[in-house]
Amino acid sequence: MSYVSNFKPLSSKALSIEPSATLKVSAKTKELKSRGVDVINMTAGESDLLPPRWLLENLKLYSSKPGVNLYKPTAGIPELREEIARKYQKYNGINYTKDEVIITIGGKHAIYLALAALCNDGDEVIVISPYWVSYVEQVKIVGAKPVILETDSRNGFIPDINKLRELVNAKTKAIIVNSPNNPTGAVYPAQVLKGIFEIAYTNGVYVISDEIYENFVYEGDFISFASIDEKAKNMTIVINGFSKSHSVTGWRIGYACANKEIINLMDSIQSHISSGTSSLVQYAFLGFLDHYEEDVKSLSVFKERRDYIANELKGICSYIPSGAFYYFIDVSKFYNGDIKNSVDFCEKLLDKKLLSLVPGVAFGDDRYVRLSFACSMETIKEGIKRLKEFFEGL
Repeated sequence: MSYVSNFKPLSSKALSIEPSATLKVSAKTKELKSRGVDVINMTAGESDLLPPRWLLENLKLYSSKPGVNLYKPTAGIPELREEIARKYQKYNGINYTKDEVIITIGGKHAIYLALAALCNDGDEVIVISPYWVSYVEQVKIVGAKPVILETDSRNGFIPDINKLRELVNAKTKAIIVNSPNNPTGAVYPAQVLKGIFEIAYTNGVYVISDEIYENFVYEGDFISFASIDEKAKNMTIVINGFSKSHSVTGWRIGYACANKEIINLMDSIQSHISSGTSSLVQYAFLGFLDHYEEDVKSLSVFKERRDYIANELKGICSYIPSGAFYYFIDVSKFYNGDIKNSVDFCEKLLDKKLLSLVPGVAFGDDRYVRLSFACSMETIKEGIKRLKEFFEGL
C-alpha cells in the first residue's frame, strides 16, 4: 500500500514482519471449501474435540451472574490465578503464588508480553528451529534480533547443547524453548533441558518456555522448565493456556508464570494494550483443577491417532512425534523440476489430491511439511490415503 511521499515512513519494525509463507495454500484451501469441493484439511492447530461439559455449564452459569460483565484486574481474576498457581504446585512441583501468574489473550499474547517485558532494541533471542511461526516475528516486533538454532529429524529435532552454547553472547537476552514442540512434536528430555538451563543461568539469560502442549505427551514425561532446577523458576517465563487442552482456541485464554517483577511488567503492558482477556471466560475456568486429571485422560485419543499415522507412513516418515498433535514430514527427496520447495509440494498436493498441509518453510525449514492429526479419525484415514497416493505418483 502506498502513502503520500512527503509523509514520514511507516514503522520499520512492522515492515520487517515477513508475510505468511502459507497464505497462498491457505487461500486456495478456503476457496475450494467454499465451492463445496471435498478438501481434506489437515492444517489446523486446534483440537476437533468438544469443550468439556463442566466448562460449558460454567460458561452458562457465570454469564448471568452480576458483575461478571465488568472490567476485572488486567492480570486476571485473583481466583483463577490462584488456581493456576495451585496447579503448578500440585502437578509440576513449582511453588508459584497468584502474584506470579498473569492471564492473557491466548498463549500467543503471553509470549509477546514476555518478550516486550524482557527485550530492548538490539537484544538477541535464540529461537530453536523448526519453530512456531510467530516466535521470530514477535522477536522482531519488540526490536530484538532472532538467532536461529537449527535441528532436524535425524537427531529427533532435539537441540544440540554445544551449538546452543556457541550462539550465546553478550547480546543474548532470552532463549525460547517449546516442548512439546510445534511443529515437530519433539519432547525434550531432562538432560537437554538441564543443559539449556545451565547455559542460560551461567550467562544471565532468560528462558521463555512455551508449554502449551503440556498435556499432549505420548512418550517420556513432560517437564516444566521452571522445575528443572531450584534456580530455574526465577529466570523462566512459563507460557501455557487452555486453548489446546480444552478445545477453546476461539475463547482466547492463556497465561504466563514468572517472578513478580516480570509479571508486573507484563501486566503493565497488557493494561495499555487490551485491559486483559474476557472476564466471562476466566470465570468459566474456575474449578478446572477439580476436573484436571479427567480432562487430561480424555486427550489419550490423540495417541491413537498418532500411532495410526505412524503405521500407515512406515517407509515414508521414520520420525514419530513424542508429543503435540503434528507430524513434520521430510519431503525434500521428492523435490524436482516441478516441486522445488515445501510450498510447491503443498500446492501440488492440494491440486492433485485435495489434501491441505502446511509448508515447512513457515516453521523455518523448507524440507518439511506439517500434518495435523487434531481432526477426526475418519478425516485422518482419508487424508493419509490421499497423501500415500500422492507419494506413489511422484
